[in-house]
Amino acid sequence: MKLYRGSGGSPIRLDTASALGAGGEAKIYSVSGDPSLVAKLYHAPTEVHARKLAAMLSDPPTDPTARRWHTSIAWPVDTLHSAPGGACVGFLMPRVSGMKPVFEFYNPRARREQCPFFDTLYLHRAARNLAAVVAALHDRGYVIGDVNESNLLVAETALVTLVDTDSFQVRDPKKRSVYRCPVGKPDFTPPELQGVSFSKVNRGPEHDRFGLAVLLFHLLMEGTHPFDGKRRSAGESTLRHERIRAGHFPYKGGRRIPYEPSPSAPPLEVLHPELRELFLRCFAKGHRNPNARPDAREWQDALAEAEAALVPCNANPHHQYGRHLRSCPWCARTLLLGGRDPFPATLAAASVPPPAKKSAPAPASPAPAGTNSPKPTKTARPVSVNAVIAPIPSGAAAFAPPSFFSALRAKLPRPPAFPLKRLELKMPSVSPPTWAGVMALLRTPIHSSPTAWTGMTVLFALLAGVPGLGLWAGLSAVGCGAMEDRRTNWVTVGSVLGVGWGAGMAVKALFTKALLLLSLILPLPALKVENPPSPPPANSTGSMKPGVTLYSSMGTKRVWRVPPAPHRPITPSAFRPGSSPP
Repeated sequence: MKLYRGSGGSPIRLDTASALGAGGEAKIYSVSGDPSLVAKLYHAPTEVHARKLAAMLSDPPTDPTARRWHTSIAWPVDTLHSAPGGACVGFLMPRVSGMKPVFEFYNPRARREQCPFFDTLYLHRAARNLAAVVAALHDRGYVIGDVNESNLLVAETALVTLVDTDSFQVRDPKKRSVYRCPVGKPDFTPPELQGVSFSKVNRGPEHDRFGLAVLLFHLLMEGTHPFDGKRRSAGESTLRHERIRAGHFPYKGGRRIPYEPSPSAPPLEVLHPELRELFLRCFAKGHRNPNARPDAREWQDALAEAEAALVPCNANPHHQYGRHLRSCPWCARTLLLGGRDPFPATLAAASVPPPAKKSAPAPASPAPAGTNSPKPTKTARPVSVNAVIAPIPSGAAAFAPPSFFSALRAKLPRPPAFPLKRLELKMPSVSPPTWAGVMALLRTPIHSSPTAWTGMTVLFALLAGVPGLGLWAGLSAVGCGAMEDRRTNWVTVGSVLGVGWGAGMAVKALFTKALLLLSLILPLPALKVENPPSPPPANSTGSMKPGVTLYSSMGTKRVWRVPPAPHRPITPSAFRPGSSPP
């Protein structure tokens, strides 16, 4: 199919042999010769579509990751016409790949199958990223309107992307008109709009805040809807949208709420106190006062505080929980679910089916002829290392790496897929000023004794093997040996051994630090990974073992077994009106 772009009238061709997606209003096709774009064509284009798209193109929102090779808002980039200057039939938008619907991350079963290492830390970071994107839209005066799980895509690195942006409510200040969002899902609709015709009402940010809070509740509460619950007394349970309209938030408590939290849902206490307060404000106090609902900025701040308070469980590093809890709630939940761990430590644990109910053993039956082994069990798909992006320094406003490293990653050969992805290296615990003070105190008593210089050389060489002292003690051993040679003009065996050992430990520590810096910017695809000969136990902290063993400057062995910290979210200053992301 041949169409023409609205800006310039250049022709483009669409691959209409197979549609990438289809809905009740339009279909999506790939663009021939340009894999970065897709085309959305309306089944019945109207003049309203054309005017709304023109208003969106004239004032696009600030996409926080546009300069970082990630699209967080799939905004239209150009209109499509049947002929140069003809009627508008659709528009072009960025192509989003490598992402999945948010449902596959907050639903425990889907998460275990698709991305088992997307733990609580990742869920908090994805929630922060979502709040940041919603804040960017509200700052520019746009309202999402149809907030639901189908319009949000999430990557394995906690990046988020809002799609179906042409359904947003758009205000055109030049023509003083509002193009409303005519659709909405009842499960994400605030109580004051339940049963209302969306095509006849202007929505505001306070309506989006309700849907945003529902999505955040899904992410942080294992896919539980905030208005799901069990009826306290006998009687027929109402539908979910009816409970929303009545304000029956089961976590509020009190006799006036006829529902209590579902027994299969995590308790609200697993959330940070600040998050609990915001959910109560949104769903309880915000029932009668929509303006009391927390905005996206408040959610960003509370999620940042909650994420900083997460600590790992001793039994499973993927069990991250708040410091306000005395014990790990995910270990308790694993027992409640019959051994089905919501955040498994290994791929072997992720692929373990739920325990079957006890029953009488079935009689053994002979295997079919020609078979020598049982059918292979389905295992979880490991996450590709190529999807891992190094953490961004504090204060940065981007999710993705700079463009130089993005281009470099595209040219490098694709590394093997395995789930153990970050090398953790600890810095030495002794600072240079502290060590310099210690050396200044020791210099006076040993300055006049050549034998003392030999003893100090050997002592510092031995201390170079102590965790945290590798670099500074090694350099001190070299310095003491040099001073002994200078004052005595002869070399002892202890001096030679001490200087050699100390220099080796210092070089090793410097090499480790250099490797740490490189690991923050490069994908390190050359590390060899070997599978263990047999699956590890379910409570093991790692299912694979690196072919190259590395040691930190503290002398601690580190393996590739902990997923990387997701990207730091966007700072609020990056979304001020008229500003651009750094």
